[in-house]
Amino acid sequence: MVSSNFLWAMFWLALCLAVLGAAWVIFRRVGARLKPDHEDQVPLRWLRKVLALLAVVVVAGFAIGLWPYKWEYHSYQQVAGNVADISARFRVDGQATSQSFAIRFQGRSQIYRCDDTRCALIKPGDRLVLRCIREYQWASVSGYGCVFVRYISAT
Repeated sequence: MVSSNFLWAMFWLALCLAVLGAAWVIFRRVGARLKPDHEDQVPLRWLRKVLALLAVVVVAGFAIGLWPYKWEYHSYQQVAGNVADISARFRVDGQATSQSFAIRFQGRSQIYRCDDTRCALIKPGDRLVLRCIREYQWASVSGYGCVFVRYISAT
């Protein structure tokens, strides 16, 4: 399952490049109708160069915006297992707080963050299924943000 941010980024990239490409074709056809020494050719040549530069800037901007390039940062992976540890965390989001749950599965050292309040029902030993996406952290260790899928109580 691909993240919605990745899909929107690809949509806007395609739209920007289509608009720039259409403008390029239009100005090229208008320029082809003029004689090579016509005074209106100079602004059209500059406009085509500006459009080409804009296309390079758009592609470079999207390349920078979609960093890191590993697929795990742009797609959800299903993670399942028996819960070894779970603890609640409160985080500050602007002027509000939100609660998330740190979950570690048996046999794994990786800690997963569940932002769903249904994770409050989970107890050690329960079987839990999450969909997780890797989240990049500047100057820190990247972690996984997860959404709740289902759980099976151990009792």
